Amino acid sequence: MSRYQWFKTKWPLSMSELAQKLKKFSFDKNQTSGFILDRVRESYIEARYIEKLEINETIKDPFGKELFYNKILYKECLLRISDDTPIGLEFLNPPKGIQGLISKLSQASDFKLTITPLKIDLLKWIDALDILIEEKANIKSIEISGLDLGSGVSAKTVIKGPNNVLNATNSLTIDRSYKLEKIQAAYKNFGNIIITINGCAKIDKDIYHGNIQIIRNSLSSMIVEPFDKN
Repeated sequence: MSRYQWFKTKWPLSMSELAQKLKKFSFDKNQTSGFILDRVRESYIEARYIEKLEINETIKDPFGKELFYNKILYKECLLRISDDTPIGLEFLNPPKGIQGLISKLSQASDFKLTITPLKIDLLKWIDALDILIEEKANIKSIEISGLDLGSGVSAKTVIKGPNNVLNATNSLTIDRSYKLEKIQAAYKNFGNIIITINGCAKIDKDIYHGNIQIIRNSLSSMIVEPFDKN
């Protein structure tokens, strides 16, 4: 599956201005990290962030002789930057640590970039997807945390089954406080999707083309405050 992560972002520069700034941080053979711009449009930029890693490894042959060699690895993260929606920053298969990437984006935007982690109502997100896909989701798994069991005791659990588990979840959590962390849903004509409270989604690779915009639009609808480009 492909993993996407979104952040609520307001860019202080236009996309054309930002593209010019990003070129100053381009990746080439002399850099250990940087951007490669793939597409620049009026309202969005599609690019890749590349990190070059050099690893020194030591192995022993069957006779106990140590052999030394260097290995070079490249980590690649696809990103989409846009200024026509409050969900202005999208990562595809981001690394575990994205601080270096965020730092370079901040430098390119003259340190005026504002990034806000998302906290999404997952059931509303599923409802928005249902409307856009024109199909009701089969919710196959729900992960919750902080389920109040009384006397200061709480639980983290996963409710799963072959059919929609929403009713079972409601029965389990009735009159109890809890936090909804993750939902796995299936659509007959759309595929499987896993969404999380912090604005992440894992989707089948084969549904990327033509359908990722549906997921972007559904997530953008979760942001209720108006987006001011000025």
